[in-house]
Amino acid sequence: MNSKHSAAVSEVTDYDFRNTLWGMTKEEVIYSESLQPESETGSHVTYKDRVLELDTVVGYHFIDDLLVEAGYAFREKYTDEKLYIKQYVKIKAFLSGAYGTPMLDEDINAAYSEGSDSAGDCDSLMLLTEWLTDRSIIRMILMGDEDGCEFGILHRSKGHIHVIENTEKSLRKSIN
Repeated sequence: MNSKHSAAVSEVTDYDFRNTLWGMTKEEVIYSESLQPESETGSHVTYKDRVLELDTVVGYHFIDDLLVEAGYAFREKYTDEKLYIKQYVKIKAFLSGAYGTPMLDEDINAAYSEGSDSAGDCDSLMLLTEWLTDRSIIRMILMGDEDGCEFGILHRSKGHIHVIENTEKSLRKSIN
């Protein structure tokens, strides 16, 4: 097996994300990784890695010291939006091979077109694809604005979705 794909492939076999299961403690997740953490807080641990041939930040999110979300933020920088779309399509095909047909696959800003004045940059770009497994919601998104494109995959625990949503609501209330 090509080592560049091994981390991504292992997540679709026995684990929820990479070599982890939802509900693991932060200590267990850190032990499961072969890399040293790039950063660590009470609720997050991040790593730098290469996944599917892309520079990537791997992130884990914990609530009450239990793993509830994890994901990839792809850090490749391109000058042409078409290269982001090409990578998105490549990774979508890989994930579809692993998880089947996505339950959601949309161009959120369908008004955007290659013929517009903004063709070639990331203005108004938003692609969203989502898969469901028995234990996870897997969401891939590519979005862009005048500042550039962001591209990533978020895995969420179905069993912890209410805890995640309640935490998000609490955070929004404390900000407002």
